[in-house]
Amino acid sequence: MKMNEVPSLDLPPGKPVELKPGGYHIMLTGLKGQLKPGDTFPVTLTFDKAPPVTVTVTVGAAGASGPAMMGTMKMP
Repeated sequence: MKMNEVPSLDLPPGKPVELKPGGYHIMLTGLKGQLKPGDTFPVTLTFDKAPPVTVTVTVGAAGASGPAMMGTMKMP
């Protein structure tokens, strides 16, 4: 499997865009420590035509499938 960086992701109004393993996802770089299952941290999503949204991500177990692997994003 090969990953390619995309500079932006189109979010059409009224249509969901899913972040998931094997598809679009967020890669964290420059971490100062190891993430452990159960850890939580904020991620701020930045948009061209809307204000930023900060969501809380929960770290899942390595090799987990589904939403636990991606983290749980809770909109404020």
